[in-house]
Amino acid sequence: MTPAQFRKRLEQLREVIARGSACWAISKKLRYREEGKVSWSLEEQNKILGEFQGFFTPVALAVLDMAFLELNKVFDTDSKAASLWNLLGSARRDTSLVPGRTSAEVNAVRRQFRQSERILKVVKRRRDQQLAHMDANPAPVDPLLVKEFDRLLEEVRSAFIWLSTAHYGRPVSWEWLIPEVEADTSRVMGALLEELNRRHAVQRGIAERSRS
Repeated sequence: MTPAQFRKRLEQLREVIARGSACWAISKKLRYREEGKVSWSLEEQNKILGEFQGFFTPVALAVLDMAFLELNKVFDTDSKAASLWNLLGSARRDTSLVPGRTSAEVNAVRRQFRQSERILKVVKRRRDQQLAHMDANPAPVDPLLVKEFDRLLEEVRSAFIWLSTAHYGRPVSWEWLIPEVEADTSRVMGALLEELNRRHAVQRGIAERSRS
């Protein structure tokens, strides 16, 4: 693989990781209320999701599915895939793609994912049985804890930073991505809550006038 090809695939992989991270962040914001990060109560959040369930139910499912699909791309072993696994393999075979690094160092990055083997199997099984196509008789898929998916995504971003820094000579920052996605999702939900409260106030006003 030439340096230009490696660089192109790095950019493609960066987009995959960014999309997966963003979708996972949105999914969490829709499914959970994080204390101290939003101004509304759990009851109010459930009210928003319930009032607009025709929108939020399919959106919540779609972004969760997309997070799983994008993460699968990161570990795709197809030779044509711009995956983290393949780029690490290329760097291990030809360390000129990562100047100043050794094959042993590349292997050390790959080994970091050994503790996540169970999670990776769950992610792949869900992709194979439910997302890429629907098995008529799927095998059971173990549930994943939020913290497990969080940890795996953090490991992926960390490995990408290592790889891109070794190739470009400068790090790629992810610090802006998650806060921006979380803030925008919160702004949307906050605006919907304001609209709900406005509607309810109008309805109360109408009810009070009708009684007087």
